[in-house]
Amino acid sequence: MKKAFYLIIVILVLIGGIFIGIYINKNVSNKNMNLLSEEKEITIPVVGVNDKNQGILGKLTTTIRPGTGLVLVNINNLLAGYDTQYSARTAAHVAANYTKISLDNIDIIYSIKTEAQIVAGTSAGSAFAASTIALLENKRINESIAITGAINEDSTISEIGAVAEKAAVAKKSGMKLFLIPKGNLGGIVEKEKSCIKEGKMEYCELQYAEKLNKSEYGIPIEEISNIKDAMEYFYNEKTQ
Repeated sequence: MKKAFYLIIVILVLIGGIFIGIYINKNVSNKNMNLLSEEKEITIPVVGVNDKNQGILGKLTTTIRPGTGLVLVNINNLLAGYDTQYSARTAAHVAANYTKISLDNIDIIYSIKTEAQIVAGTSAGSAFAASTIALLENKRINESIAITGAINEDSTISEIGAVAEKAAVAKKSGMKLFLIPKGNLGGIVEKEKSCIKEGKMEYCELQYAEKLNKSEYGIPIEEISNIKDAMEYFYNEKTQ
């Protein structure tokens, strides 16, 4: 009798586990289905520099649609360089971790339109990530905020160069706030080596991490350490 009783208990537990699993999977599937019921896009400003090191403002349109997990980037309808493509994939990964939403059935397309090829590096990574998060969370983002900085796998935002030129064009374009990586304030210009590993290959470039004196540019400037800091500004009603 005891063996029969224990057997019944085990069977009931297994059946209960199956139903719980079905319920959880159904809820997750419904969440993704609701998200993917239609294509969505958002457009935010993106700052950079041209080949003459002049600050230029462009527009980043991020689109999510039902798909197979593709992450694509084009600049003025041309395929972006390797480092920018890598930055976009990293941004998508960060957005998925931040929102807890799988991107397996979602395609992401980052399209930048500008008068020059301003994004030939990783400095748009933070803008890629912020716009993707806003879309996945179905929230409105503050379009009067400009952001620059390289995004890392752990969601931190790294220092970049030409922040003075970017700050100047952000102010000229009417931006209300400029978000820059923590460490880009100070007034010193440092040379640094930036490397990206892809399999057995390593791609490196020498960059100047310019330290910005924010009092000189007439636009509110805030330092951010990670994408969470950035989203607090983009979602904060006081900055709307």
